[in-house]
Amino acid sequence: MQMIDELKAKLKEIFSLLPDKADEELIVQSIREDIEFKGVRIWILICAIFTASLGLNVNSTAVIIGAMLISPLMNPIVGLGLGLGIYDLALVKRSLRSLGVMVLISLTTATLYFMLSPLSQAQSELLARTQPTIYDVLIALVGGAAGIFANSAKINKGNILMGVAIATALMPPLCTAGYGISQGSLSYFLGAAYLFTINTIFIALSTLVVVRLMQFAPVARVSQAHDRKIHRWIVAIIIGVATPSIYSGVLLVRQSIKEDSINRFVRDHLNTRDLQALKYNLIKNEGQEILDVVLLGRKLDSMEVGSLQKTMQEDYHLPSVHLLLRQDFTPENDSVHREVNGDFISADFIRKQDELLQSKQAERDSLATLLEATRKISEEGKAIEQELCSLFSDVQSARLQSMNFDDDIVYMLAYKGERELNAQEQAQIRSWLSSRLSIKAEAIRFYRL
Repeated sequence: MQMIDELKAKLKEIFSLLPDKADEELIVQSIREDIEFKGVRIWILICAIFTASLGLNVNSTAVIIGAMLISPLMNPIVGLGLGLGIYDLALVKRSLRSLGVMVLISLTTATLYFMLSPLSQAQSELLARTQPTIYDVLIALVGGAAGIFANSAKINKGNILMGVAIATALMPPLCTAGYGISQGSLSYFLGAAYLFTINTIFIALSTLVVVRLMQFAPVARVSQAHDRKIHRWIVAIIIGVATPSIYSGVLLVRQSIKEDSINRFVRDHLNTRDLQALKYNLIKNEGQEILDVVLLGRKLDSMEVGSLQKTMQEDYHLPSVHLLLRQDFTPENDSVHREVNGDFISADFIRKQDELLQSKQAERDSLATLLEATRKISEEGKAIEQELCSLFSDVQSARLQSMNFDDDIVYMLAYKGERELNAQEQAQIRSWLSSRLSIKAEAIRFYRL
């Protein structure tokens, strides 16, 4: 029993917040001063909004992070949480007033920017702020707690506060809301506004909790009945704000599980010794989910397709997904033919590869080797095909072509023969072509005509 008591005492000592607490009056005074929103703070906010809007517009994460670092939006939210925690009604009112003015200026600035910007397309960084989930709630809670910990402690708080500003991301949602206004998109505006509301409320909540844990002295006495009323209102607001994000989080998790199941199904059943999934996408058509797969290899009959459909739905828990396999690579089938053969060697393809070599210095040597191999195919294709037929008697005719698939070069050997080449013969051909063209053997695919 004594040992347990000693352990409890030691843990209490380690995790106690009070020893590192700075002077309470100085903390409160500092937060009160930071709430004031006038003069230079207004122009800092406007500059931060413009910077964040530029970053969202050109899809630059670095620029967005820079804008978050100079934004003063966090100050009135911390003041709101502090005011609630110490029952300072005047501080709460001042914080709400400053926050309201900041939001209005931010929305106006962002709206004007996006109305004047020639770039109107919504980039990924902007879209990421339109669908908040429960994970954003957790980020706001933890980030807000770290912020008030730093403000209240006798430590070097500079790096911590910068990290909190980045993590809680107050600026980008307001800019995205401005984009929604400028484009007349209610969904963008509501999604971004909801994310900002989540961040605001849960940063204030975490501030309130930490203030209570650090035993800040209240500035006014409140009856138990009034205190319970305040707590009920806070709980009601939290539940009301958090509930939609929980639903969004559940949908996100479900979508992630579905994508993982699809990837495993394709890997296990459509990327085999005689089959290769070149491309696959989950598409929606008239309320129906379809796994659209461009498949290279032997032709599957209707019974095999039906078996794969059943396996996918039952073993991989995808009952609502229907399987569509596209294996017709004839020129008559224009859509599939373009997907499979659309990137055969051409001047445009070589140009793209050259541009890629310039942009990716680290991959220059390997890409140059691959590019040289594709040029060899273009220049020596006939000779290679004749040599192949001479060396391998079971191959009556052959055609070697290359395609660019998901930034990787794939070489497809289409051949005619009385039978399919076995694994040993395919390995021999891969080894010969790899040596002949200086290409990777695993990049070669076989297709019997």
